[in-house]
Amino acid sequence: MSGPRMKRVALELGGNAPCVILDDADVEHAVRATVIGRYLHQGQICMSTNRIIVDAKVYDEFVDGFTAHVKGLKYGNPSDPAVAITGPFGGEKNSGIGRFGGEWILHEFTRDHWVTIQHSRPSYPF
Repeated sequence: MSGPRMKRVALELGGNAPCVILDDADVEHAVRATVIGRYLHQGQICMSTNRIIVDAKVYDEFVDGFTAHVKGLKYGNPSDPAVAITGPFGGEKNSGIGRFGGEWILHEFTRDHWVTIQHSRPSYPF
């Protein structure tokens, strides 16, 4: 950081669920985690990864891995256990429309939140 002063910055990143891949990331693990973030529930949940921000040093490796992984996802009949992508399930009920009304949301968006850090790798379904 440079400059004569430091300024507080607040970024409201909700609703676009960013995934940030830094230059020291385990790229293979980052690819799998990002695929889950984007395609779990066919990408139709409010927490679905909508923005992927990748450090330039690992960008090409990440994009190649992500593209290859996604091309390998099986889609089709949801009763087939090998299928990862089944198709739209949504509608207004599942879209989140109307959930952000009232005073409670002002408190939710303006209070401090804890951030958790995982120290072990989760297993992913695909």
